[in-house]
Amino acid sequence: MTTEEIQQLKQVVLRELPQVLLQDTEFALALEGMLSERFPRRDEFARLLDEVATFHRESDQRFDKVDQRFDKVDQRFDKVDQRLDKVDQRLDKVDQRFDKVDQRLDKVDQRLDKVEQRVGKLDGRSLEIQFRDKAAAYLGTVLRGVRVISAGDLADELEGVLTEEEWQELLRTDVVLRGRANLGGQRVEMMVAVEVSVKLNEHDVLRAARRAALLRKKGWKALAVAAGEDAAEGVAEAAARLGVAVLKDGQHWNWAEALAAA
Repeated sequence: MTTEEIQQLKQVVLRELPQVLLQDTEFALALEGMLSERFPRRDEFARLLDEVATFHRESDQRFDKVDQRFDKVDQRFDKVDQRLDKVDQRLDKVDQRFDKVDQRLDKVDQRLDKVEQRVGKLDGRSLEIQFRDKAAAYLGTVLRGVRVISAGDLADELEGVLTEEEWQELLRTDVVLRGRANLGGQRVEMMVAVEVSVKLNEHDVLRAARRAALLRKKGWKALAVAAGEDAAEGVAEAAARLGVAVLKDGQHWNWAEALAAA
């Protein structure tokens, strides 16, 4: 059918159909059956709308219950957060206390360090005094007529020989000795610059070598000696290279190198 024919048919149906339905009950029932197969009736449509509305109400109720449960969960989480906040506050206080403890321990460590330094100085001073008193015994195998002298007593002899800086360096020598050493079968007057430390290190060796070298500027023979109760690793080897004799806990090293350097 063409569009025009369809339009004409529609006009006829709309104009004549109501009258036909009133006059022909059988046709009306048949037409209603055909329409009901394709479109729901009003009562069915109303029932569908009721079912949809019921579904929406039930869904809303379920979602309301879910929301209520989530609200309760949120409340519980809020309480948990509050408890955690309190825990954090307590931990902060604990941290503050530990910080104070750490500060006190740091102060204790500083005091102990100072005590150890003082004890170390006292030990070093005690060892230095001991060496002065027993110098002849310690060096008797190498020197004869060992005697302790004050570096200050050498001021007149070294005047004009050392600079002021060198003189101040020499004055810091722990022990200065004089004695006679056997060199080539002859007894030769010998000066000795001794550095004393509880535990010898390379700095002690360097100081002994440097201060003995200052005495040699006068033309004196001068031995460099590092003496102590103990020595760090490698001290004896470093001393041998610099011509420094090492006395450690009654044992001697490098006398030949020290005499050669004198």
